[in-house]
Amino acid sequence: MAKKRRSTTVIATTPYRQEMGRRLNKAGNPEDRAAYCQRWKVESVMSVVKRRCGEALTARLEPTQQAQALLRGVAYNVQRLVILSASS
Repeated sequence: MAKKRRSTTVIATTPYRQEMGRRLNKAGNPEDRAAYCQRWKVESVMSVVKRRCGEALTARLEPTQQAQALLRGVAYNVQRLVILSASS
């Protein structure tokens, strides 16, 4: 027997979820709705980066953590460029 789907009228209880509900509802900001529809792309890239480079940052200080995360992004982009140029 198939499971019953969740109700479409789920009420958010946390402040961030409530804010997201206000911004993304039918009467909300169309730019916010369009940006949220691109979330699947970001989630896919983050998954690949975590798989290739590891999930945790090794730096301890916040500035070096930010630099390390930025360098991981640059390394991912270089890998993609190499793969795309090799297949062309």
